[in-house]
Amino acid sequence: MTVLHEPTAQAPDAPTGTEWEELLDAGNKAALEIDTAKWVLGDLAGKVTKRYGENRLGLYASAINRNVDVMRDYRRVSAFYESRVRATFSDAVSWSHYRMAMRLKTPEAALAFLETCDAETLTVAAAADVLDEKLGKPKKAKKLFDGKVRVSRVAGRPCLIVEDVALLPYLDKIVHLIVKEEKTA
Repeated sequence: MTVLHEPTAQAPDAPTGTEWEELLDAGNKAALEIDTAKWVLGDLAGKVTKRYGENRLGLYASAINRNVDVMRDYRRVSAFYESRVRATFSDAVSWSHYRMAMRLKTPEAALAFLETCDAETLTVAAAADVLDEKLGKPKKAKKLFDGKVRVSRVAGRPCLIVEDVALLPYLDKIVHLIVKEEKTA
């Protein structure tokens, strides 16, 4: 079988070895600090009193040079979870995991989902797929061959969308690769 496209783990000029590990460590540390800042900003936004007809959160957001919609989101997520709950999970569970888990509507359901995210070390993208499936949402189209081929569903049936006519002669091989991937997933 001929493979038309094989994704690479790294670009050829990407850092390797120790340099790569140092970049990952620094990136993880920075991401954790950003998540911590989101919780702090959400808690602070929660202390801004609401008054009918006054845009107090808007004024606060403007005064600290932040977008009011983002601050409203931080406040909403912070209010949903008690402070003690936020430290329950490992660093693999990010603020984004907490935010998406709110789609389950109750703190109990959200925490059960977050336990799964932590136990299985789910990335944000993988957690979103699991959550969509749990909520009965249709699967998102998978992009293959640099986005020129997508696998989706139409009326509940699998569908292949080919956006580059140059790939049409290889359609049977593409389908074979997709079927093979689905069987291993």
